[in-house]
Amino acid sequence: MNRLSAVLQFLQQRMVVVRQLIVLACAKAQPATLPVISRIVLPVLNRIKPALMAAEHIPPAAKQILPWLLCALLVVSAAGLWQQGQGVSEQLARQRLRESALNDLTVQSHAMAYVHQGPNPWSRLNLFGYQSNMELLNQLDNRLKLLETLNAQTPTQSVLISMRQTLEALIELHRSTKPEESKPLGHNALIESWFQQLQGLSNIHRQAAMDSDRSIQKIANLNRKLCWALIALSLIWIGYRLWMNSKTRAQWHASRDLAQQLARQDALTGLLNLQGWEELANAHIDAAVTQETRKPGSLVLFNVDYLKQFNETFGHAAGEQRLKMFADHLRENFRPSDLIARVGPEEFAVLLPNCLPEEAFKIVERLRTKEHPTRTAQNRTANPENASDLGFTAGISGILLQHRIGRTMAMADQALYQAKTKGRNRTAIA
Repeated sequence: MNRLSAVLQFLQQRMVVVRQLIVLACAKAQPATLPVISRIVLPVLNRIKPALMAAEHIPPAAKQILPWLLCALLVVSAAGLWQQGQGVSEQLARQRLRESALNDLTVQSHAMAYVHQGPNPWSRLNLFGYQSNMELLNQLDNRLKLLETLNAQTPTQSVLISMRQTLEALIELHRSTKPEESKPLGHNALIESWFQQLQGLSNIHRQAAMDSDRSIQKIANLNRKLCWALIALSLIWIGYRLWMNSKTRAQWHASRDLAQQLARQDALTGLLNLQGWEELANAHIDAAVTQETRKPGSLVLFNVDYLKQFNETFGHAAGEQRLKMFADHLRENFRPSDLIARVGPEEFAVLLPNCLPEEAFKIVERLRTKEHPTRTAQNRTANPENASDLGFTAGISGILLQHRIGRTMAMADQALYQAKTKGRNRTAIA
């Protein structure tokens, strides 16, 4: 949940920046765009910022269920739209049936009007495939019954009732007509009334079709908005997860780098320890072999003289302080490219790239004689706060490219042992 709070704070900061940019844009905007910015954009930003601030104070339990509530809201919205779509589909199916029945009714009505326009209606009936007026009227009756079934409990019910009455009057009129009469009395009035009612029914169906189109367009718009909402939420969620993964990955890399650094670092002096120093030294050897350098470098092993007696005199805390001072002394007097490490309780190693053993000997001797030219065992317990009061003995060896660094360290350690046997406070080359 701390992650969500961090995201909300990040969004608030970006909102402030966006608002400042919009205010700057207003100063340079065209006069026609100022009303849009002032009436639409800024009020929206003013509403979003309090919402983000309020979201910070949401209880942790509510923050946990908030994503699920959003998902549930989207599911309910999708279900509602699906239900509306099903209703509209049924309406469209019924609308198609009504339109088909209405078209048939219209065609048959025009056929009925056309039959009685001329002097010989029977020949005209044969043109449409009917044997008698009653057959044509029965077809009209069947279509009207279908429309009455499809339009039950709709605004067209009253019009259909009127058409039913008119059609029954036509049927009754033709039943009572003598065969020799070509056109019954009152036929024209009923036909005119029938077509007026048919026109009213057509208008109602046309309006219903337009309403159905509007309903379909509304659902399509809602579906479009829901799709955009799903896309936006998906992008937000994916962006949030990517951001969190990148942040977690960065933290993991930082933790891993820190762990690797601590694993390679001496806790007391902050220098490399033996493991880290050997890894970097072997990497230097591999690079030197690849580059075929003529000066692979040198290795110097330092041993702080009489540190055990110093600890017995001043205590281990003072001894540790001396080791720290000696480490700082090495950092100050060697190059940044030199690898300095504490490889033992009182031993330090320095790898000097591109430096011959003779050159390393001069550097170490200059360091030793400058700081403590006459340090001996008799005056080894002088001022504990002076780093130069501790002498050192050093052994130097050239780096052997055909072996790992352990072989070179063994040779440098042999040179260090020889220097110790000669009285310490001196330097020897293997």
